[in-house]
Amino acid sequence: GGYWSLVRPDDYRTALGERRVVTLSDGSKLSLDADSEVTVRYRAHERALHLLKGQARFDVAHDKSRPFSVLAGNQKVIATGTAFNIDMAGAKVLVTLIEGHVVVLDENDADKPVAAVWSRPVELKAGQQLAAGAATRPQIIPANIQRVTAWTIGQIIFDDEPLSSVVDRVNRYGGPQVVIASPEVGALKIS
Repeated sequence: GGYWSLVRPDDYRTALGERRVVTLSDGSKLSLDADSEVTVRYRAHERALHLLKGQARFDVAHDKSRPFSVLAGNQKVIATGTAFNIDMAGAKVLVTLIEGHVVVLDENDADKPVAAVWSRPVELKAGQQLAAGAATRPQIIPANIQRVTAWTIGQIIFDDEPLSSVVDRVNRYGGPQVVIASPEVGALKIS
């Protein structure tokens, strides 16, 4: 029992409409958006986290001897001291670098289509976002940091996004869940 309590990961989750900030044992800060879940497992030579669902911001305490990694979907983000945001937006994983330096690896699985496989690590610069989906090659695009991190101050900003994506995000915050019955309506763009 004592061994299990030493090696068992810490689980952090938020309910619909809840946001939470946690200071981890190394001084890193984990900010969880609504309806999100992450497990944290720190060992002697690594700080390994797994974002299971939702969205989180990571403000990483610098420690070169213990890399800080976050697995989200098939994407593994590795940092030593930096700030970044990961959003598991439906079928996509969005990794946005706020400041510092990160490397993103594709932790490929056997079911992934060959067209989507990428073998090289991708380095992001501050202000860049990597968008990766299960069936498409990842894209690196400029990110609007204010829009990406607006959730941390209780706001949501949309810019020319499909209504279906907007509804998915709004539903994280509780209340009656909105359902779009028509694909045509779901494809309408909203800002």
